[in-house]
Amino acid sequence: MIRLLQLAQALLRKCVHCGLKKVNPMWNAKRLSASVFFLALFLAAGVAKALPISDVIFSRDTGTGPTLERVGFDGTTFIGGATLLEELNPGWTSMSYDATAGFMYFTRASGTASRLERVGFDGNGFTGGATVLEELNPEWMSMSYDATAGFMYFTRVSGTTSRLERVGFDGTGFVGGATVLEELNPEWTSMSYDSTAGFLYFTRASGTTSRLERVGFDGTGFTGGATVLEELNPEWTAMSLVYREAPVAVTEPGTISLFAVGLLLSVVARANRKKGSGPGSRQSVGRLRQVRVMQPRSLDNRLSASCGH
Repeated sequence: MIRLLQLAQALLRKCVHCGLKKVNPMWNAKRLSASVFFLALFLAAGVAKALPISDVIFSRDTGTGPTLERVGFDGTTFIGGATLLEELNPGWTSMSYDATAGFMYFTRASGTASRLERVGFDGNGFTGGATVLEELNPEWMSMSYDATAGFMYFTRVSGTTSRLERVGFDGTGFVGGATVLEELNPEWTSMSYDSTAGFLYFTRASGTTSRLERVGFDGTGFTGGATVLEELNPEWTAMSLVYREAPVAVTEPGTISLFAVGLLLSVVARANRKKGSGPGSRQSVGRLRQVRVMQPRSLDNRLSASCGH
């Protein structure tokens, strides 16, 4: 789909460059028609969807200290056992992995302060040192970064109430103020948002058991009830989904200039008309045959008239 978009954009630039006067011969009618067809497919398809979930990265304390681990996950069930990636000191309270940028965002306590930080991460281990981005008050209990939309979703306690909120975020700092989206009872201990599928995955305690659940979510509120997926022992303190490949943002169809699309269609129509009326076209050959057949008859008629018949 991305390749089709690039082709369509290149074609539009070519048409704008050439104008309506003429089109370079390499952009013949067949290629133009095919490009229009693929462009229509792109417009109908909208934004390309992310590939399926392949794993989930999480942190927990098994008794020997906080660790960062990874386990296969298809969106509903674990696949295989967990793999240890890194040891954490101090432990993280929340995290979110941006595979496209190659950064892991996380929160942890530093003295009496809680901080939002990021560190280079390739899916299996750290690549460099951590950078402090923001100080948090009160601390966040969980978070998930939607890099495409430019929002950081997080949970925190306000008074006696736990809330799901979001704030603009550009990868280095906050943009604007936070907005409260939902109240949570009981509170969540970790979460990760799959914006393409429209699901918010989270963990919370139910009695003495910690569970991984998911709920429909459209970026502003829940859409339906929660579904329990797995029981966790010990509980997770942070989590982030991983995809087979990093989700790629594709330009919305609406951002393509309607004028440029109209120009493209005009050029296609013009090229097809020229192709249909050229010297080698079927219509032209038909006219030549008609002239050749009618000429002898016209000559006979003239001879008959001159002879008085």
